[in-house]
Parts: sequence; structure tokens; C-alpha cells
Amino acid sequence: MIRRFFRHLGESIKNLKRNLLSTLTAVFSVMIVLSLLGVFGSVILNTQKLASDIEKNIQVNVYLDPDSSDASKTVKELSGQIVANKDYHKIYDALTKIKGVDKVTFSSKEEQKKQLIETMGSSFETATGDANPLSDVYIVQTKSPDDVSRVAKEAKAIQGVDNANFGGSDTEILMSTMKRVQFWGITLNYCGCPIDFKYHPYYHYVTCD
Repeated sequence: MIRRFFRHLGESIKNLKRNLLSTLTAVFSVMIVLSLLGVFGSVILNTQKLASDIEKNIQVNVYLDPDSSDASKTVKELSGQIVANKDYHKIYDALTKIKGVDKVTFSSKEEQKKQLIETMGSSFETATGDANPLSDVYIVQTKSPDDVSRVAKEAKAIQGVDNANFGGSDTEILMSTMKRVQFWGITLNYCGCPIDFKYHPYYHYVTCD
């Protein structure tokens, strides 16, 4: 039995020597394919993570008229009397009814000024003094990036809205690029090794069946 084992082992070594070139070619071919797949997969994964993070931050900023009291439950009349605001959340309700809107958050002009001061430093506060030239704003998040342009257009048409923007053509170009990234991710998923892209707030990982 031991003789048979060594005989088979010797024949295997001889066959390996005879087919050394084809064996090495096959090994290197597999290594090259796996390396390319790993590099391409890594690029797609990181780009998808970036695209996913950007998508979540695309929003419509709806700026209200300077004298708007849409977020105030009460208003002060000329006589000085405080009464209930009959127009309370009129714009807010109109925004929530727009198709594709997921969430509407209010940010006062005081909050906007505070954020600008934190970003730009005291130079903004020095330039404006006690005055606040900013407007109250509703921050609108959409269910899909495809809804952003249409939602901004409909929001701008609401009475009491001064302006609505989302980044314009630059954002649309960015969203178009993200769609192409997703397309190549799907293509990679069905080529050779099926790759399962899974999203986690802090990292991506990939499985290969």
C-alpha cells in the first residue's frame, strides 16, 4: 500500500512537471481575475457609499417671505393684542401634501444666523450687526432624489414662499452620476462572482457566493 502511495505521488509530480506551463497559466489567470474583481468591487463599494451618503443629504430649502408667521401659533395685531394665527402651518401643510415629500423641518432665521456665524465666524455677525437679513426656512426631504427638482418647483409656487432651491443643475448632474454608479454595481453583481452590496451607516461589506 505504501509503495502504491509513493508510486501515485511520483506520477502526480511527473504530470505536474509535464503540465507546469498550463498549470501556472491557469493559476495566474485566476489570480489576475480575482485581483481585478477585488479592485473593481472596492471602487464600486466606496463610490456607492459616497453616493448613498450624498443622496441622504439632498434636500429642498424653502425660504419663506420675510414677514411670514407660518410657524407661529400666535401673532401680534397692530393694537398690540396677541391672537391665534389663522394662517398657522398653512405653508407647512401645503408642503407635506406635495407628492414625494418625506419630511418637513422648520428652521427659524435666528437658527440660520447662528449656523452661519458658526461656519463663517464673527465676520458675518460684524457685517450684519443686530439685524437679521435671513428668512425662516422649511427644510424638505424627499422620498427619492428624483423628486427633488419637481418638489422644489411646486414649493416655489406656494403663496408665502419667497424661494426654493436644491442646488440646481449641479445636483442633477450629481444624481445622474450616482445612477450610473448604481448601474455598474448591478452589472458587477451579475458578472462572474455575484456580489451582494449591503449598506451600514458606518461601513460597507461584500459577500461573494
